[in-house]
Formats: sequence, C-alpha cells, structure tokens
Amino acid sequence: MLFDDEERGLNGSHLFVHDHSFELRATRAMINLDMVGVAAQPLGVAAHEDLRALVRRVAPEARAFEDEPQSTRETFGRSLNITGRSDHAAFKPLGVRTLFLTRGLDTHYHSAGDKALSPALVTGAADLAERLAQAVRAAPWTPRVPCGITGRNCR
Repeated sequence: MLFDDEERGLNGSHLFVHDHSFELRATRAMINLDMVGVAAQPLGVAAHEDLRALVRRVAPEARAFEDEPQSTRETFGRSLNITGRSDHAAFKPLGVRTLFLTRGLDTHYHSAGDKALSPALVTGAADLAERLAQAVRAAPWTPRVPCGITGRNCR
C-alpha cells in the first residue's frame, strides 16, 4: 500500500488508519519501507519490542535502531499523538506492531539533487521485508484486545 501526504503530517496513513481502525486491530504487523533506495546508511530496522528477536533471527546483519519515541503535543487544549516521522507511526496508537525499514536521509533529500535511487538497494530492502513478513506470519501471535481509555480492562 502506498500513502500520500506524508511530509505534511502523515495525512494519508492517518486517514487510512482512521477509516479502518477496527479491522487493523487484527494486523500482525505493519512493515514500512521509507528511504530505502539511497545509500545514506546501511539498511536498518526499527522493530516493535515483540518483533525484535524475530528481526535478529531473520536479519542479523540489519542495523537496529530506535524509532522516535512517542510523545504528545498540546494544541488548543487537545493532545495530539506525534510518533515518528514515517507512515508506520499512524498504526502505533492502535497497538499494531511495526517494522520500519530505512537507510536514513541522504544529503540530497528534498533538494534539486534528490535524483539518486539505487534499484539494487530497493530490491535488497524489499527482499528483507518479504523475509520479515513471512517470519511474522509464521510466528505465534495473539491479538491484544484494546483495554479502554482508563486502562482498567487491561490484562
């Protein structure tokens, strides 16, 4: 799936999550590939805590990194969830486990020189995403039932 309007606030992925939140609760994982066609850094994976061991087993060569921490921002008395800078962030508030694959930002990001894309790097990232998807699908998993606003029903 491709999302649009990421740069102005993850609008495409937020809209998708809003419209399909009930169905998404049964999603084993959301795998997001962003900036995988540039050689800024070695391919890295930020994984939900439940999936970190699986990533180490499937791709021990992958650079592990921590995604941006979840935070909130107050705007006119309302709290807005601000999590990460890529489309997987929209899935986190639902409890959907995420795998974020990226090579980071290169020096030409959003500039006139932003033309370099390596098909080989994209293929390598897609191959890793496929291996991770197969491993996630094969691994035992029990969906977490939402526990309400107060958390009283959490188990």
